[in-house]
Amino acid sequence: MAPANIYALDTATLSIYGLSVAILVVKLYMIALLTAFSRRKHKVTINNPEDIKFLKFDPSKMKQNHPVVDRVNRMHRNDIENVLPYVAVGFVYALIGPGVFLAKLHFGAFTVSRIVHSLSYYFEMQPLRSLAFVIGLLANLSMVIQVALVAAAYV
Repeated sequence: MAPANIYALDTATLSIYGLSVAILVVKLYMIALLTAFSRRKHKVTINNPEDIKFLKFDPSKMKQNHPVVDRVNRMHRNDIENVLPYVAVGFVYALIGPGVFLAKLHFGAFTVSRIVHSLSYYFEMQPLRSLAFVIGLLANLSMVIQVALVAAAYV
């Protein structure tokens, strides 16, 4: 891959990237809300004293944990651990000018894989969850390699 001319930014590629990030951020917020609703539904304790006071919860009537709340927390943490690197790598990848087809392939594969991963995590669907994780990981690794190759051309 030849070194990219960053002054000739591909608006279509950046738009595809922006759409994928927007979808993933909305999904992250939806999982955050799901965490709050799960805590409330299953009466799981809130750890911050100011929240307990504000929400008028009686801590003595609250549980320390619940399997559903724990699952949603793990799902959210996993998403953060995977989406944040994608946001960084995907942005640089968009700047190197991969072309619209490759951008759609990488950004689409990652975005769809994270949606499938979250759904299969929540509904306890293996091996679909692992397959979705691997697809997202491969999309990210492919972008990392391509970015590294372009950057290496300047070293």
